Amino acid sequence: MHERILKPSVPLQRRVRVGEDPWRDLVESLPDPVLVVDRAGLVLFANRAARELGEGRTALKERLVEFDPEVSSAQELELGADDGSVLHLEARSSPLRWQSDRAWAVVLRNVTRRKVLAERMRVAAETDDLTGLPNRSSFLQRLHAADRRRRREPTTCYGVIFVDLDRFKAINDRYGHATGDLVLGEVGKRLRRCLRDGDLVARIGGDEFVVLLEDLCDDALAQRVAERIRAELDQPLRLAGLALRVEASLGVALSSQVSGEPNDVLDAADRAMYRSKQTGKVVYAKEVAPPDPSDPAP
Repeated sequence: MHERILKPSVPLQRRVRVGEDPWRDLVESLPDPVLVVDRAGLVLFANRAARELGEGRTALKERLVEFDPEVSSAQELELGADDGSVLHLEARSSPLRWQSDRAWAVVLRNVTRRKVLAERMRVAAETDDLTGLPNRSSFLQRLHAADRRRRREPTTCYGVIFVDLDRFKAINDRYGHATGDLVLGEVGKRLRRCLRDGDLVARIGGDEFVVLLEDLCDDALAQRVAERIRAELDQPLRLAGLALRVEASLGVALSSQVSGEPNDVLDAADRAMYRSKQTGKVVYAKEVAPPDPSDPAP
């Protein structure tokens, strides 16, 4: 319906000129916001729905910025309000004559709710429900992005710390899943406190967590972070009136010391973590022999 209004037939254009009362009354009654703008996006006219939408939004009252009226396909706009909120709009334009000058009618559709819902779905797909940390899928995306950056900038490397809780099953069996869930949430918080801004910690399943350290020049920083995590998780967790000791086994792998793909770095950290369970210390991948490709798969 809007396309028929914004692109009237030639006979209709002759009978109903822009600015005449029938046309204005028709556009004023439309539920969708409609603007008339010039080539620079300056607002020449706004119907009632557009004026209501523009309350507290100077950009919608005066000028549509970052909008090209000559593009007929849908364009997405973000308009900030005076209260700091952001409005997401889908805009479609169509040329017309306005007081003998060339102008464009712009029909706006508020897609903020759709955008917010899509963002919530994206976050949910990348987040572990229990801890609020990134999940395995999100971690692997960041891991591969870090590897692409390393290939572009050979002087930098990244590190992976694989963390497995040693006493979690015993806690879960003795105190129940509700307490176990609290433990996992608290461990996630403690791991965050051990990292720099920009580092990533994710829960990838069960009682397993992984840390991604980027912009490493040597293994000294990775070693400090790993020892900090170990010391942090050695401290009792005080939850629901209980003092619980979880402890952890940690394996560390650096991209500069592991050849292959990003998943190979993650696997190396995983193998080092299992060696850590045997030694009781933080173990580095360079200390663990790589698997023999001739060995049968487990």
